[in-house]
Amino acid sequence: MIKISKGTKVIRIFFLFVAFIILFYLLNRIGFTDIFANIKKIHASYLILVIFIQFFIFVLWNLQQNLFIHGIVNIKFFENFPILFAGVFGNILTPGVSSGGEPIKAYFLSKKYKKPGSRFLASGLFVQLLNIFMSLFLVLSAIIVAFFIFPVTNSIALFLEVIFLAVILIMGITYVFTKIGSLRKLSSSIITRLRFLFSEGKSFFKFKNYFLRHVKIFSKTFRALLERRQHIFSGLIVAFLVYLLIFLKKYTLFLAFEQPVSILAIFVISVFSIFLGSITPVPGGIGISESSMILLYFVYGIKPEIAASVVLLDSFVFYMFALGIGYLSLLWLSWKFK
Repeated sequence: MIKISKGTKVIRIFFLFVAFIILFYLLNRIGFTDIFANIKKIHASYLILVIFIQFFIFVLWNLQQNLFIHGIVNIKFFENFPILFAGVFGNILTPGVSSGGEPIKAYFLSKKYKKPGSRFLASGLFVQLLNIFMSLFLVLSAIIVAFFIFPVTNSIALFLEVIFLAVILIMGITYVFTKIGSLRKLSSSIITRLRFLFSEGKSFFKFKNYFLRHVKIFSKTFRALLERRQHIFSGLIVAFLVYLLIFLKKYTLFLAFEQPVSILAIFVISVFSIFLGSITPVPGGIGISESSMILLYFVYGIKPEIAASVVLLDSFVFYMFALGIGYLSLLWLSWKFK
């Protein structure tokens, strides 16, 4: 099992602390009293609808996961729902583009079906790759739409340019990642440089052969998935539907507060905020996505107390599933497969 170094933990905690300080400062400036007074006014029917939409988002993620697991094993639709929740819980605890939960899902799937975990890891990362492509497509689209709905000041133009450059950089990294033909050769080179960590040559070669065997399985599975064009198209459609439901969830919350907001504004602000949260070194983008969303709604012209109320309720519903049910799922799976 790979252990996170103490230095890495300290860095993650530091950035998470900074993100919380920024969010707390922003909410304090708006006024906690005004925010909670708004939240108390929301009708229960709207909140139930938002919870239902959030649940259906997880159902779509489950569908997307199943599309690519079916090539490895035959499964029922909700059979691995707890594994999905455990994976999402892992995603929240790791910075980056929501990939920290994939090893968790791969581990439990390999335990359940007695198949190499590298095959399930390949399918999970392939799904994340599709989500990245959809996210980048939407970010590029949002940049174009932003010029029509936001007053284009120098600061806004600079913000959009930074977002655009970040998208290009991530697209480049993603393209390199998809070129997996030389993955085994690259892995062998990296492992060879780690030989000094092993006291005995025999244990090193045993580890190297084990590692490269699973890299080979991973690469083979990944290449096979690349050839399943119909599944790729379906996976992208599901990713797009997930974003539509995310926009609908926020739109419903604005309706609950009787605040008319253009769906295009929600689209642009949501896409930018999610993207910013995914490229920061903060676990799950917690605090960064919320702060940027509140600020962008304010720039658009939404009252800050309304914007903060919508963002906090939206985040609460998501984390209720991702952290609450996700943690319980992880505990149950750990007990079941111990």
